[in-house]
Amino acid sequence: MSTTKRGKDAEAAVLAFLQAKGWLLCAQNFRFGRFEIDLVMQTDDTLVFVEVKLRKNNDFGYPEDFVTEAQKGRIRATAENFIENNAENFKAIRFDIAAVVLLKNTDYEITLLEDAF
Repeated sequence: MSTTKRGKDAEAAVLAFLQAKGWLLCAQNFRFGRFEIDLVMQTDDTLVFVEVKLRKNNDFGYPEDFVTEAQKGRIRATAENFIENNAENFKAIRFDIAAVVLLKNTDYEITLLEDAF
């Protein structure tokens, strides 16, 4: 399985996981220039920008350890663009990381790190 396919499958698994918690999808793979946010979700009156990070295992670190400061900055800039162009009344915004570890071909362990940055 290609890395791109594995990443898309993990993103779909996280989306299903969040929707099962009652979260609503606002946008998927939202782009601003060359930057992208994997999932933009709504839970209650909070707009949540979710970065999905997949690793095959934790041998060399946890998935969340691979979200760099530069990447966080790009996500913040993209989030600002999303908010400007999708004027909704949200009381709060949050940046989460969905840390995903591949257990088997399509089985994942998903850990949601709320307010990760």
